[in-house]
Amino acid sequence: MYGDAGQNGQSNTPGEAPHVFWEESRFRLAQPLEGGDHLELRKHQGDGAGFYRIDLIELEAPPPALPQPADSISVTDFGAVPDDGEDDSDAILACLAVAKAQQKSVWIPGGVYHQSQRFIVEGPLVVRGAGMWHTEILGTSLGTDFAGNMGFELGGDGAEVSDLYLDCVAQTRRQGSNGKGFTLSGGASNRVVENVWITHTQTGFWMSTGAHGLIRNCRMRFTYADGININRGTSHTVIEHCHVRGCGDDGIVTLSETERSDPPAVNNTLRNNTVSAIWWGQNLVLGGGSEHLVENNLLPGNALMAVFAINMTGAYPKHPTSDCIVRGNTLVHGGGNFVGQNRGAAWINASSTTVTDIVFEDNNIVSPLFSGIHIRGNSTQKIIFRNNRITDPGGSGSGSSRRRKVGGNSKRTSSRVCRQGRSPSQGCGVNG
Repeated sequence: MYGDAGQNGQSNTPGEAPHVFWEESRFRLAQPLEGGDHLELRKHQGDGAGFYRIDLIELEAPPPALPQPADSISVTDFGAVPDDGEDDSDAILACLAVAKAQQKSVWIPGGVYHQSQRFIVEGPLVVRGAGMWHTEILGTSLGTDFAGNMGFELGGDGAEVSDLYLDCVAQTRRQGSNGKGFTLSGGASNRVVENVWITHTQTGFWMSTGAHGLIRNCRMRFTYADGININRGTSHTVIEHCHVRGCGDDGIVTLSETERSDPPAVNNTLRNNTVSAIWWGQNLVLGGGSEHLVENNLLPGNALMAVFAINMTGAYPKHPTSDCIVRGNTLVHGGGNFVGQNRGAAWINASSTTVTDIVFEDNNIVSPLFSGIHIRGNSTQKIIFRNNRITDPGGSGSGSSRRRKVGGNSKRTSSRVCRQGRSPSQGCGVNG
């Protein structure tokens, strides 16, 4: 991807400054590897690329394809033909309509299906694929509205989608807001998305004004913007056991905005997720609202910013952040020098609204580039830091970049700061 300095890959016009050499290709071997096999990557004769840089290879033994569920209707009964290169949208939409009327589920067998129209799933409708290595929905048209012409829109009560892979050949740059994997229609509740793999979309999930949802065991790869964003008052949502990598904006974020007069978001849970290699945002963001839980997440690596943030800049008007727990998370190599701020691995920003009654405890911050914990902004803050371990920071263990008012009579920290090779019993300081 390309772009002028500071834009970091928001254009796809060769000749401009190259940025973000990150891409991820999914490939199914014709036969499984056995012990002692030799795997070789070879540049084909006639390939004009100047070079390839391989960062990692992840090998996985995919499970067998799932069988068709009982009491389900197959999209192939309505004319969808996998692997033929033709558009299957009309056939799948017809299957969705009949399944809803007959109160049955929808089955999408293994194979590649082309999509040029968004699929509306109104609960209690359930859509199942044969597995994320077997059933592929390939978006071929961006469309002109916010959500675009690919992916799924979940509505009603009890919509479910699981066990498939979403890709897009039409989304080729970060600009533009269409091309989303999953969105919500107003008031959608009790929706479930699990075992879904999404790549090359503008965002993976953009979930607005919904309640009581679950996103579990999903993978986000190389989305041009956010991986998973729940926003506009979306509450009582659990995001767990997801793996997010290579996103062009925040990896996972709960954002409670005020610009549309939406109520504050409450009681969202972000737990047991891995979010890494983010190149234009934070790995995980707690942005407004109350009673959220951020627990046991692994957050390694960021090109520009913090790996964990409470609130974002004033460009995103938010409800105050309050009564939240952040515990048991591991932050690795976090903190970049975005706009000269030397951000800490954990970046707590009370610039546009207050951050109060937060418990930040039992977190492990490893080798942050600058500060381990970075507090900034002039709005009131009331935060308890307890039993956090900061190992080998590039700068201070914790610090502030601006004056701020601290709520209550005192601000207490009990975060142990250790240089490499020293344990707490060997004289690590306590920042207070």
